[in-house]
Amino acid sequence: MEASGATIDIFKVAEYFGITPDKITPIIVVLVFGLCLFYRYFLKDRIKEIETKIEDILQRVSRLEGIGGGMTSHSSPLSPTELGAQHIKQSNLEKILNDNKESFIKNVKDLLPKDYTDYDVQQIAEKFLVSLKDDPMMKPVKEYAFKNGLGIEVLLGTAALWLRDDFLKVSRQISKEIRK
Repeated sequence: MEASGATIDIFKVAEYFGITPDKITPIIVVLVFGLCLFYRYFLKDRIKEIETKIEDILQRVSRLEGIGGGMTSHSSPLSPTELGAQHIKQSNLEKILNDNKESFIKNVKDLLPKDYTDYDVQQIAEKFLVSLKDDPMMKPVKEYAFKNGLGIEVLLGTAALWLRDDFLKVSRQISKEIRK
């Protein structure tokens, strides 16, 4: 390095401050340990908080895509439109939901907070189904989504409304809403 025309020898500067090759290893160990503590007690929770917010944003965007794409109703509670139900059936998702109904319900129940609401069930059902997108059982669903130009998260989010209905022990709803 050069500063003002003079050459600075980094090793001589370190040696001036008493940092010699035999002392550098403990300094590096202390720095790494300090960085680990900093991550553990400060960054880890912040990163988890940011990840949770990003997941929430992605879930909302997916839901808006489902509504905008005509697969999910605007009404409350949300339900698949006739187009959404058609995609659920043709993609093999209806069969997957039927064949795995009890285990899916158990998984959703395990993920729910203690005093959950129907809205919590809807949110968790969607997160659960989307978490299965890389499971081998979802291969035909992914192929269907690809061939039909659908986002896999949108398709799974729409089917999650039926999983919510299964959990709440109500009949699977199909909205008669007509998109304009």
